[in-house]
Amino acid sequence: MNKIKRGWQFWIEDFGDYVIKTPKSKKEVSEKLKEYFRASKSNELDKRVNKIMQDIEKSTKLLKRSKIPDSFLADLEFLDKKKIKQKKVKVLEQELEELYKKGKIKESKDLIEKLIKFLIKLWEYGLHESTYKFYSNFGVFDGKIVLIDPFELMGQKEKVKAQIRKRKWHKPKRYEKKEFKEIFVYFEKEMDNHMNLKNLDKHWKKARK
Repeated sequence: MNKIKRGWQFWIEDFGDYVIKTPKSKKEVSEKLKEYFRASKSNELDKRVNKIMQDIEKSTKLLKRSKIPDSFLADLEFLDKKKIKQKKVKVLEQELEELYKKGKIKESKDLIEKLIKFLIKLWEYGLHESTYKFYSNFGVFDGKIVLIDPFELMGQKEKVKAQIRKRKWHKPKRYEKKEFKEIFVYFEKEMDNHMNLKNLDKHWKKARK
C-alpha cells in the first residue's frame, strides 16, 4: 500500500521513485487549515482557503505557458483530473538539516547559493516563487535544486518588484526555533545581495524571448 501524506493543497501518494499529488477539495483544504486557526478567525480562514484554491489555478496556467523545463519541477507531469506526477526528491530543509548536523556549514551555504541562482533562473521564464518557503517548497536531486511545490507562483513583474522593495524574504519568525538558524540568516543576506531590481530587469523572461 502506498503511503499517503497531507499537504496544504494536495494528497501526496508515494510510489517510491515518484509521487502522485491529488488536489484537495475546498472542504479538505479548510479542514487542514483549521488545525492552525481558531474558530474566532473564521473570516481569515475563508480568505486563506480561497487564496490557496486560486493559487493552484493561477500557477498551473503560468507553468503551462512559461516553457520552463520539466527538470526544474522534478519532472512534473500534469495528469487527468488535475493530478500531477513528480520525481521523488529530498526536501531542501531535510538536506540542509543533515548537512548542518554534520558540521558541513560550507556545503549548507553552497546549497543556499544554488537556490538563489535557481530563483533567478525562474525569472527567465517569467516565474517568481512568492512565499520564500525555500525549506519546504524546494528539493534537491543529484545536487541540483528543483521546485517541488510550484503552486505559489507569481507572473506579474510589477508585483515581483513590490516584493523586492519590501524584502519579503525577511521572516525571522519562521526560523527563530530552528536548530540551523544560521543558514536561514545566510539565506536572507544572500537574497539581499542578489534579489534586486537590476537583476530582475536583466533576467525577466529572458528564456522566452
